[in-house]
Amino acid sequence: MCDGAKKNLAVLCAMCEEQGVAYRHSIEGARDVSEGIVRAALRENSSLLVMARGVDTGKGSYVDQVLKRSSVPVMIVGRSDI
Repeated sequence: MCDGAKKNLAVLCAMCEEQGVAYRHSIEGARDVSEGIVRAALRENSSLLVMARGVDTGKGSYVDQVLKRSSVPVMIVGRSDI
């Protein structure tokens, strides 16, 4: 996990804790990113996937691929929401 991802994860975990929101995070290795995300969500019996979409994220992104593949509901937040 790169330093930027670690920083973002720490910020999001702190936000959940401040608001009393129950959460778990998981780090999954996979050849295909979107497949790994969906597989981890199913394995963890997740009730919701929350993914961030940057302002410069276009069609065909990992977020779009997860939306197509996942049977778990997906909530997408924009950069300004974080």
